[in-house]
Amino acid sequence: MAEHVDIPDGERHEPKGAGTATSGQVLKSTGNGGTGFGSVDYTEVTGRPAQQSAIADLASNADTATTVTKVNAILAALRSYGVIGT
Repeated sequence: MAEHVDIPDGERHEPKGAGTATSGQVLKSTGNGGTGFGSVDYTEVTGRPAQQSAIADLASNADTATTVTKVNAILAALRSYGVIGT
């Protein structure tokens, strides 16, 4: 049997379930050795920025320049994780 790495692109198949997945869904692990298509909740992302503490810092800071800098950092992090678009 051929290894997947050796199969030419034109002969590879889509992952099972791709035909019924809707736009915006991604292939993700089920955690028990399988995969499925679905939406990703932000809480499922490991290594995500500490969202709550950054927002709390903003709420307690009256310095506008610092606030804008922090908001931009939060937005950049959310974009990098695909939570929001550009």
